[in-house]
Amino acid sequence: MSRFEKFLMAGERVRLEDGERLALIESGKVEVYAVTRAAGSFRQQFLVELEAGAAAFPSLDEFEETETLIFASEDAQIKILTFDEVSRDELKKLMRKQQL
Repeated sequence: MSRFEKFLMAGERVRLEDGERLALIESGKVEVYAVTRAAGSFRQQFLVELEAGAAAFPSLDEFEETETLIFASEDAQIKILTFDEVSRDELKKLMRKQQL
């Protein structure tokens, strides 16, 4: 497994701390949350549930106060990539899929 691929057992989580990366869900099911970065303030807001074939995107927070947290609701395989590693056409399909 490359360093950008992660297997998450149900209940495990990973943060997209870098606004330049996205996570492709290769198998399983995950929940995506927006979480605060500040050490003294932990808040989280549920955003969406995703299954294989979908992608979780970083928060577009101009104040850099939130991150995207991926929580495995069942065992899941994810691949974390930079936007440059995914074609524009594929990114467009993944983003449109989120709007449904």
